[in-house]
Amino acid sequence: MSEFEKTIKEAIEPKDTKKSYGEVMRERRAKLNELSAKAYSDIACDRKAFVAMLDTASRFLRNSVGNIMLIYAQNPKATELRTYNEWKQKEKIVKKGATQVYVLKKKEYTDSEGKTRVGYDPEGKFDVLDTVDGQAAPAPKYDEKTLVRGLVHACSAKVVVDADFPQSNPEGAAYIKDKNEIRCKYGMPLDELVPTVLNAAALATFCGGDETPRVADYEFKARCIAYLLTEKYGISTDNIQIQSIPSAYESMDADEFKGEVADLLTTAKAIDGRVAEVLFRPKEQNKSTDTKAHDSVEKGTAGKEER
Repeated sequence: MSEFEKTIKEAIEPKDTKKSYGEVMRERRAKLNELSAKAYSDIACDRKAFVAMLDTASRFLRNSVGNIMLIYAQNPKATELRTYNEWKQKEKIVKKGATQVYVLKKKEYTDSEGKTRVGYDPEGKFDVLDTVDGQAAPAPKYDEKTLVRGLVHACSAKVVVDADFPQSNPEGAAYIKDKNEIRCKYGMPLDELVPTVLNAAALATFCGGDETPRVADYEFKARCIAYLLTEKYGISTDNIQIQSIPSAYESMDADEFKGEVADLLTTAKAIDGRVAEVLFRPKEQNKSTDTKAHDSVEKGTAGKEER
């Protein structure tokens, strides 16, 4: 074992050998809880901080909400996190003195009665930029037709291009609650189409799960989801900026605000999952349907039956 590896080993193992493993883990979890609480407090009253959290979430959406907040709290600009050993397996060397980002990893253990329990232990990871010659991965690039088809597939409402859609409307798509439709205007370029359809799709998702929905109640979270996923898909977010955050967030108690953030990120993850069903489907399965879905948005025939 090299001196560097010894240093890493010492950094991730408890320094106080008198403490049990359980005690050390409890202390680390307590520190992470403090970090998370501060992160929630920061984004509740600061637009820039809230947007920075969305940026982080766009790169780590497959993580739990709790771990997304921990990553944001420790290294909001991280792009790819792996443990020291995981980087070693990829033949990447972690830089000396690099700072770990701790997340919580699910772990099964046996209690004193012999029963299997589930706990969450802190696990240290390093960002790709903390490796020698490490570079952040470039923004993803998807086939335009396949991405459009994925957006249609992700919509829980019928998608229709409306010949009478007001061209002056700053939003290129609108969710019509009474008809459960998403109506779009003709001829939108991809950097306009993606965020506006995602925004409408998020509104349809929120309202579909509410017995007495008021679209206005979900407009901010829907916009945040559109911003987050637009960035995740490598599309410019110039057409979906977050100009402010609800003033009500600052006065919410901690648990209520956490619930709002969890609802936002969980819904984003669900919509992304639907889009991914198309994006990562074997090419031969997409070949016969990509053109149909793309053309349907252009011609005004896209609907639930096209999904």
